[in-house]
Amino acid sequence: MATTAQPESVRQATTTPVPAPTTPGTAARRNRTVVAAARLGGQPPLFPGVRPAPGAPPTVAVPATDAGASTATDHPGADPAGAVRPAPRAQRLPLPLPLARIVCWQLALVLGAGAVGRDWPAAVALGGSAGVLLAVTAIRVRGTWLSTLLGRRSRLLLRRRAFDLPAAEGSAALLALLLPGARIDTAEIGGDQAGIVSRADELVAVLRPARPGSEAFVRAVLAGAVSGDGDPDAPRLGLHLVLHRGPQQVAPRAWLAVRVLRDVDAAEDSVLRVTLGNAVRRLRRRLRHTGLDLTVVPERELLATLTSLTHTGPGREAIREHWHYWRAGPVTQIGLRMATVGSPSPSPSPGPAEVLEQLLDGVRDVAVTVAVVAGGTELSGVLRIAAATPEAAQAAVESLTSLGPDLGVHLERLDGLHGPAVTASLPIGGAL
Repeated sequence: MATTAQPESVRQATTTPVPAPTTPGTAARRNRTVVAAARLGGQPPLFPGVRPAPGAPPTVAVPATDAGASTATDHPGADPAGAVRPAPRAQRLPLPLPLARIVCWQLALVLGAGAVGRDWPAAVALGGSAGVLLAVTAIRVRGTWLSTLLGRRSRLLLRRRAFDLPAAEGSAALLALLLPGARIDTAEIGGDQAGIVSRADELVAVLRPARPGSEAFVRAVLAGAVSGDGDPDAPRLGLHLVLHRGPQQVAPRAWLAVRVLRDVDAAEDSVLRVTLGNAVRRLRRRLRHTGLDLTVVPERELLATLTSLTHTGPGREAIREHWHYWRAGPVTQIGLRMATVGSPSPSPSPGPAEVLEQLLDGVRDVAVTVAVVAGGTELSGVLRIAAATPEAAQAAVESLTSLGPDLGVHLERLDGLHGPAVTASLPIGGAL
């Protein structure tokens, strides 16, 4: 399936950052962000000689950055006494103890007790099994259970980790790689042609602001303006807000993914399309009352958007997934899980829109994409960083994780899951 160039509203790229809102207690944090951003910049554009093929969507050029800059620090003028405070350490979320883990510990105890009084071959086998089971389920490595890491490693080895996108059908092949078994076609919603993604568990349509500028749209979505009571007998709906800021953009681009989930009573696409169409018309009507117009994203534009957001395209057809990152050509991408934990600062915590704005604006010369569940009381989703080198991406990750505690969010690096994290950060991706 060939792709065409995006509309002018999707292709716009500018250079001046959106100023962070001035809320109590954020001035010092803003200064730290500016200093960290300054340390990350200053290199020439990536691949100046590579040009997109005619009709190909624009891809964000991610410049190389200084790998040594990795931590945000206070500006000297931000402290009345002139002292420089160290950047706060990233908070760790308390890990839950699922029932299966507790059962494994009990089984290890039984195996250990069974080794007592046995002959040495049986004692070694039982005791060794108990020790391995206990270690795998009780040890944490950098805040993550060892059993979780082993599971990620196993799934990574079983996944396809190397793929070369064909030049002619790159966008369609990319969709097949990111969402195996998914298909995309066109349906009419409210008189407009919309690209509909059909997956095994849901149907997805994507909306975007009809006019340039996304700040009012983002605030309305996060404030719950798009939420409402639907038909209790209809299939369940889900909303995902996706924001993307490239290194040369003034304001982030925004999309809202409307998801209709399959269930036993509504599993056919024909039934789900009716619910999806009604939900999209209801959302557009509700936001139109607030002065915001939304447009549905057609099929070709949706495929072009996937290419742009994943930084694939001409010169970047080689897809490689590693434990520490996902790469499209020379562009390194790292995924992080984001969750609200509350700010340790005595000043009021910034609102969800301000948190996302500061995360998007927290690093320079890298591309940042954020996908969060819309309509919830807390931020929950995936953040993805794209940079020219693994060192530059790592520096940006460290800068944002240092900024996170001040914003009341926890960012967890998703090693072993960077491929699924790329998918989850797209408008069609759903949950991780």
